[in-house]
Amino acid sequence: MKGPVVVFFLTGCLISGALLSSCSEKTGTEAIESAPTGEKALARVGEKYLYASDISSLLQTAENPSDSVQKVKLFVSTWVKQQLLINEAEATLKPEETEIQLKLQKYKYDLMLYELQKLEIQNKLNTQVDDQEIEEFYKKHKADFELKTPIVRGYFLKLPLNSPKLPKVTQWLNNPVPKNKEDLLRYCNQFATSYSLDDSLWIDFEEMVANTPFGNLINKAALLKSNRLESNQDSDFHYFIRVLEYRLAQDVAPLEFARDRIIKSIVNRRKLDVLNAMEERIYKSAKEKNGFEVY
Repeated sequence: MKGPVVVFFLTGCLISGALLSSCSEKTGTEAIESAPTGEKALARVGEKYLYASDISSLLQTAENPSDSVQKVKLFVSTWVKQQLLINEAEATLKPEETEIQLKLQKYKYDLMLYELQKLEIQNKLNTQVDDQEIEEFYKKHKADFELKTPIVRGYFLKLPLNSPKLPKVTQWLNNPVPKNKEDLLRYCNQFATSYSLDDSLWIDFEEMVANTPFGNLINKAALLKSNRLESNQDSDFHYFIRVLEYRLAQDVAPLEFARDRIIKSIVNRRKLDVLNAMEERIYKSAKEKNGFEVY
């Protein structure tokens, strides 16, 4: 067997079409016999060979020939060092000490099982969840949807201090009829630093007031329960909050707020059902065909 001799073949033809024909990393005589006609190996470590076709993707992204050569040199150098380290590990470590083969075998089986499960899920999983199923799940598992922080449904605006028509903003927020909401939305698109005007959306209150003067209030519950437009400012911005509805920490979250989490839970349960059914199907089939025995 040849020792860990390293041989490089880097020539100007690295970027030629002929050199990018099909080939792969081989070892020993097999490498020489299977090499594509006219293709030279780029490097050899012991009996392992690296061909240009193994790194063709590097050349496809290169902008010019000089860039190609530099990329190839770097890759080949890294490949050589890696192979030398592997050779050293094989020569130094004993299989019974490292259990490498067992680990590789377990990884192979785990990967095969993962791919089988993924294929079964792709073919069998129904990801459509209707409203009735969501509502039934919510009623049955309400205790699982206890809030850890308050949530609100309402309006929030952050405006620069020099924003125009601030009295108009107050008027729109106090009377959010469709026409006023349209005017307010146009205004916010032009002047607001950030805003939330979707009054059907439940939002984490702590996230809403973070980095605002409202976030420094000791009694935030009073702000939630005020049921009126609240405003405040710092050295740079005006802030407006109007809470239409709220839930406190330890309250049960509304169905709308929990909907995405419920759908995810239902789909995950279906995944388990699909995998359990596959396992049972395979087991039953093997049993009927005497495909296994337990002693």
